[in-house]
Amino acid sequence: MVNKSKYFNKELSWLSFNYRVLMEAKDATNPLYERIKFLSIFASNLDEFFRIELGRLKKLTRIKKETTDYLNSNPKKILNQVRAIISLHYEEYQNIIDGEIIPSLEKEDIFIQSELPLKNCSDEQALINYFKYQILTFLKPKVLSEAKRNDFTLDKTSYLAIKLQKKKDVHFAVVNIPTDKLPRFLEVKCTNGHNFIYIDDLIRINLKFLFPEYEILEAKSFRVTQDESINIEDEFAGNLIEKIRDEISKGQNGLPTNFKYDETISDELLDFLKKFFGLKNKDLLATRGKYHNLKDLGQLPNPHQPRLQTERKSPVVYQPFEKADSIFDAIDLQDHLLHFPYHSYNNVLRFINEASTNRSVKEIRITLYRVAGNSYIVNALISAAHNGKKIIVFVEVKARTDEAHNLYWAEQMEKVGITIIYSLPALKVHAKMALVIKEGIPNDIGYAYLSTGNFNESTAKVYSDFGFFTSRKKTVKDVMQIFDYVYKKQPLSGLNELLVTKYNLKRKFTRLIDSEIINKRLGKPARIIIKVNNLEDYDLIDKLHEAGEAGVDLSIIVRGICCFKPNRKFTDHVKLLRLVDTHLEHARVFYFHNSGKDHIYLSSADWMQRNLYNRIEVGFPIKKKKIKELILKLLELQIEDSVKAVLIDESLNNIPVNSEDKRIRSQYETYNLLAADNH
Repeated sequence: MVNKSKYFNKELSWLSFNYRVLMEAKDATNPLYERIKFLSIFASNLDEFFRIELGRLKKLTRIKKETTDYLNSNPKKILNQVRAIISLHYEEYQNIIDGEIIPSLEKEDIFIQSELPLKNCSDEQALINYFKYQILTFLKPKVLSEAKRNDFTLDKTSYLAIKLQKKKDVHFAVVNIPTDKLPRFLEVKCTNGHNFIYIDDLIRINLKFLFPEYEILEAKSFRVTQDESINIEDEFAGNLIEKIRDEISKGQNGLPTNFKYDETISDELLDFLKKFFGLKNKDLLATRGKYHNLKDLGQLPNPHQPRLQTERKSPVVYQPFEKADSIFDAIDLQDHLLHFPYHSYNNVLRFINEASTNRSVKEIRITLYRVAGNSYIVNALISAAHNGKKIIVFVEVKARTDEAHNLYWAEQMEKVGITIIYSLPALKVHAKMALVIKEGIPNDIGYAYLSTGNFNESTAKVYSDFGFFTSRKKTVKDVMQIFDYVYKKQPLSGLNELLVTKYNLKRKFTRLIDSEIINKRLGKPARIIIKVNNLEDYDLIDKLHEAGEAGVDLSIIVRGICCFKPNRKFTDHVKLLRLVDTHLEHARVFYFHNSGKDHIYLSSADWMQRNLYNRIEVGFPIKKKKIKELILKLLELQIEDSVKAVLIDESLNNIPVNSEDKRIRSQYETYNLLAADNH
């Protein structure tokens, strides 16, 4: 049994993180469309929480055996707390939209209209035509007395619930809002400013086209979020890929986890929907706003761009690669570290492209977890296959929400003869690594790329990650051994430098923490900096608590889930920080002072149970002194951030630092540092 007072609950800590996102939407010092972006992110995050975390939490409440070890509390109690917090957050979210964002848009002559006749607009026929010729193509109206629950793929789709009357009989119907097929906002030509309309309202206005035989009495929006976790029975037996395809083909028809609806809906219509979709009162979330799926707020056009948005600076040109005729020549000379999106991700594309066309390259190996929609990486690999290279690609088809996408790309690569390794049963491969092998005399030469982020050129423009290039023989040998493990199922033995979960990663970090504790007790300087997305593993948290109690200078920078609970005794030498800014902080970095002989590791792994026990993750050491010094400077900037960093207190509150003496915004200063260091 764990000591509950030592840890934050996982689900509650996630809600604390998402509220930190909402704080950016509240921040009036942010440009208007930056605030709208964070509203969109908040809504998208919450939807994923409903689909994954809330669904899993609800399952735990149905398990009769004791689950306090897992949840750190009673599941039903946590579920009630979660629902209460979400309700409060959502109310504040709607207040920001109605009380701040809409008035601010109108001050900029940007108007969102909802009813006909539109104010100061004469070209309403164009909207009617758009409905008839575009929107109507994707609508699936259903009278519910003629439908079955399984007719609906509810998740990720918003709907209008409609109350109809035919003669004296009342009927109920539903029609989808096809935001997955069409833009959410349409621009309307008017005499004043810039005007937009939700397609939700255009559908609402034109319901008579869908139900010509009925009188429209009421039309209210709703959205059902369903448990989306793919549950594959006995992953150790049978064809795993076929099981995943089968789960996907069934659609996302899991149990409802949340039913969000317009609070002005009539009792009669709501009761019918509850009965039809098998909903319980505890699944319901009434909202003051009539629009759902508000992650689409990020689609609202900015007619004044780039004004009203955060300035996007051009990526820093990485001179060692820019000056080199071949990227492999540059890697032969020394290790290289790039920091995206401050550096261009084109450097990674160049690495793969050069490998695909270089006559000396005979083999490329790579892991793919999440790739871009029209992936340049995958297309380069296909070109390499056409050029006669041996290509081995590990494709993780259990990447949550991307299963179908990854299967598609795997099939495209298989068509050109690329060797595809699919998911390992009961184990995700989350490591981000590539290996290029060139023919050489007397021995082949290997080049490794290791990263904290996915091979995805789209997210690399938004996510803050590190990418590391090396030709160090020990590192290359380790990378080859890890690929042999996932490809040929050869056991790992005697790794030289790399850390791998389920093998040596947790043990190594435990020893490094212990070393700092010992040094502190011996009166030596001792310091640890941990930067992760999520911190959940109790064993490692216990070690960090032990370090704090010993007086080790400890800084923890965590973006999302944080189960480490600060102790008031730690206030002088332990900092627990959360950083949310324009770029999503995604890198995992681990620093240990080691009596002045710094150890720095970068990794794909968060300190979560799923990462440490159920995934193949890789941590890699930084050896070059100049790169180590740069990473430490970047970490110091985040620790000293007084604009976007907050302290997490013992009640999970996000406390702004607000230092008037020294205004440091670490993401801006990171760009400046990399630009100055670029030579």
